[in-house]
This record gives sequence, C-alpha cells and structure tokens, in this order.
Amino acid sequence: MAGDRQFTHASGMKLTGSTKIHQVPLPEVFDCRKAFIGFCGNADNFGPILTWLHNPLEKQPKCRGIEMLVLTDKGYILHGTTLNNWMRITEPHFSVGSGMHFAQAAMASGKDPYEAVKIASKFDPNTGMGFTKLIMKEK
Repeated sequence: MAGDRQFTHASGMKLTGSTKIHQVPLPEVFDCRKAFIGFCGNADNFGPILTWLHNPLEKQPKCRGIEMLVLTDKGYILHGTTLNNWMRITEPHFSVGSGMHFAQAAMASGKDPYEAVKIASKFDPNTGMGFTKLIMKEK
C-alpha cells in the first residue's frame, strides 16, 4: 500500500505530513492477522479512527469527509467511508483521493502502487510532498 504525504489545510495551504497509511493495531476488526489502512480527505478525522482501532470498545467516532482503504494479509482490499460499512473490492488494485484516477491508470498499465502515487502527483495538484509505502511481509 502506498500514499502521498500532502495534507491541504482548509485555507489551501499545503503541508507535509508523516503518513496517511498505518498498520491496523487490531486486525481482528477486519478478520485477518495483519492489515494496513490508508486515508484520504479530512485529516482531522484520521486520529479518532486510529484511536478507535486501538480500542474498539470505546464509542465509535464519526467519519466525516474521509475515505478509507484497507489491505489485509489475505489479499483483500476493503473500501469504506464509515467504520460499519466496508465494501470488498474485487479488482486487482484500487485507489482513493483526488489523484485516484491517475493512480488507477498507472496501476492498470503495470505500475506498482508506490510508482502509481508518484505518477498521480505529476497530474494532480493535491497529491505529492513525499510518499510512503508499507509492504505486507509474510511470516
């Protein structure tokens, strides 16, 4: 799973963040041993969701203005805009965010997700400022 590191403030100012993708602390939520979650949209909501994934017994946060993509160690891709309603994607690859169409085209032409995000950043002004890649390693 790969993503850019650009965060855009409501004022339009662009900032470099640490990452938009994380290893999920409780993969049981997604019925797997290991999973990554990637976010796009309103970054104010990323933290509460990650906190809830650490402790799903707490009250579930609202998910406003975001999309999430999960990649599991079973090879499943899940897409959601809430924590209750996940759609399994059966395509070999998928992307979210403002540069998603460019990334999808790059992956359809054989590029890996990391290269696809880099390509998307050349065409989408809201994608860029560095890139992160997490690799699912087998034990």
